[in-house]
Amino acid sequence: MKYSAWILASLSTLYSLWISIWIIFANDAYVLQQFAPKTLVIVLALLVMLMVLAIKDQVLQLFGFVWAAWPVLGTYFTIGHFYLGKLWAPINLDRPTEIYFFGVISVVGGILLASKFLPLKNAQQDHNVLTTADAVPLLIFPVAYFAVLLKSGGTLLTGGTIVDSMYIIDRGPVYAFRVVLVFTLMWLALRFSNERRLDRILAVTFGAFVLFSSVLDGKRDLALLAILSILVIFICRNGGRKIDWRLTVGAIVVLMFYGYIGSIRDDNSLNISAWISAVTIAGVEYRDFAHSVNYWSPEYLETFGYDYVLSAIGSILNGEVLAVFGQSKSDLIQLDSARVWQRAFSSNYGIRTGLISEIYFAFPSFWPIVLFFFGIFVAIAKGAIDRARTEMGLMISVLFFAALTLSVFSQSSATFGYVLTVLYVVVVLQVWRIFCRILPLNFN
Repeated sequence: MKYSAWILASLSTLYSLWISIWIIFANDAYVLQQFAPKTLVIVLALLVMLMVLAIKDQVLQLFGFVWAAWPVLGTYFTIGHFYLGKLWAPINLDRPTEIYFFGVISVVGGILLASKFLPLKNAQQDHNVLTTADAVPLLIFPVAYFAVLLKSGGTLLTGGTIVDSMYIIDRGPVYAFRVVLVFTLMWLALRFSNERRLDRILAVTFGAFVLFSSVLDGKRDLALLAILSILVIFICRNGGRKIDWRLTVGAIVVLMFYGYIGSIRDDNSLNISAWISAVTIAGVEYRDFAHSVNYWSPEYLETFGYDYVLSAIGSILNGEVLAVFGQSKSDLIQLDSARVWQRAFSSNYGIRTGLISEIYFAFPSFWPIVLFFFGIFVAIAKGAIDRARTEMGLMISVLFFAALTLSVFSQSSATFGYVLTVLYVVVVLQVWRIFCRILPLNFN
């Protein structure tokens, strides 16, 4: 199946399931009134689908697909929360979903405009290879990370629920660099193309270990980031010419995996009923976004200290650099959406509501314009993938593009935080490469 045809078929199927809420829940007037898509929302969704299909670049089209599909999943997740009695308060999805699709229209509009001026093409050229010797730090880190998690406790292997402890356990400095696991998985994916059977077996085996390590703490963000990054590499490497049934199966497996990890971390349950429940309510982000639109205003969140710009600066810059200007990194990070929403909800955990929510409440007078320029930035990020001439450059570009894609339901401070971590990773790898050249070392 051609890639664009797969996007069309997938979005058409998702939107059909979305509109089918009117049939599936025909006997529940409350669900139809509060959660079912109305005429304006459906029109906006169809416009978004047409705009996504108008994107010529396959990787950018993948971005558009994720953003266009999220409200469908979010609606079903919210209905699941309603039936399980897990809503913060009664909510109506009409206004939140309208805001969401207007936001997506702005983002995709920026992508389409930028695509006309940027020479975008899928990167198929050979890259300066990051050899096994050069990548030794990437191979050592997952083992050290796994050991740190086991020592600190509060993992999926502990038994029982870990939700109350997973966000408060001090796991030490190694844990702060957990995004390195994504680099390791991307490097292994690049090695998988090696023709030798043994290399492929080793790459898959170690990759499975790294992927398991990424969710051992109960958090699923790194696994999603890694899987999406590998998918982007796959599309770039085959030129986005076609896509087969394995991607569809993979997407379903990712959703099942996402819910299954949630089931295990919540009550360490492996039974099928717990898994179904976890999948049904896997995404709380859309529910929390809808609640925010229903009950809060930008002025209300300002009383909790919300400041998107300052929190972004605090996430990007090193603490020592901020101290020179009389600023505290920890204080600035407290102004980000996750912590502000946490205080607003009186929750013990950080609350993620997605980039559209962040921008809508941070810049109430011109949020569509901000999202339009974000779309332009996304296209520029894709251009960085095309211009990469080394595997390290490719992996960095892909990582940030994947993070921008997942910002649809994540928090910006996490994405901004990757900047500093990636800088440290690059420095370590460059120092190691110099060390290898001096010795010289060869582990290939």
